[in-house]
Amino acid sequence: MKLQVTTFITIAIASAIMTGSLMTVSAHDCTVPPCYEIETDVASTIDAGSIEYKFQIIDEVANAFITDQELDLFHEKLLHFIIFDPALMEYQHVHPEFKDGNWVVALNLLVNGRYWIYVQGKSKELQKEFTINTRLAITNGSQANAVVLLGEQRIGASGDSVVTITNDKLRANQMAMPLISFSRSDGTTPVLTPYLGALAHVVIAGDSGKSFLHVHPMDSNLPNQFMLHTTFPHEGSYRVWVEFIDGGILKRVPLSVTVGP
Repeated sequence: MKLQVTTFITIAIASAIMTGSLMTVSAHDCTVPPCYEIETDVASTIDAGSIEYKFQIIDEVANAFITDQELDLFHEKLLHFIIFDPALMEYQHVHPEFKDGNWVVALNLLVNGRYWIYVQGKSKELQKEFTINTRLAITNGSQANAVVLLGEQRIGASGDSVVTITNDKLRANQMAMPLISFSRSDGTTPVLTPYLGALAHVVIAGDSGKSFLHVHPMDSNLPNQFMLHTTFPHEGSYRVWVEFIDGGILKRVPLSVTVGP
């Protein structure tokens, strides 16, 4: 399947979402299982380029490794591995496989920076979702992106797919429910099909990556229009990355919004 990506000058948001909540829990502050943590033999700083990132997931309570046998499918995959830089410009969403006692994923990281890694899955035994994180520094690549305020960009395009989010005022710690609509620049009707069990995957990051949300679509009463249900934990600028399929093409577009107090 072809992946089509916009530039960061234009942005859009795709179909949005059942309720999202802040996800920045690590095993060390976990009070309700599953209490998992990422461990890896990969150095904390590595050279830019194509890498094979191997890691393990540790159950801190049971003191045991989490293999593919301990996980259920979560949006059609056992794990979702999301990595982005502190400037919220570089982004990859990939799916590790379990091989020879390790979770393994291929990455292509060309820009310097101390990246955030978020791994999401679902415990088979507990039937609960989990999100865990770690960091990875990239060096000897392209100059790191500067961390700046993103501002607001609520409309954009990938190819002929145009996506618009309404200009609702967004406030910290209050439920946000903006409408998101799809159209095409050539006047034809978008043909949206599910991607990984949802009409879109939307990742929201703020605080230079310390705040993380992963939300999914909620239908509205109109075709090619959806509603985003989520709560932003802090005021400030947020990046929103959206992955969706229109006309059989997997597309990724970035959005940015400003959240007030």
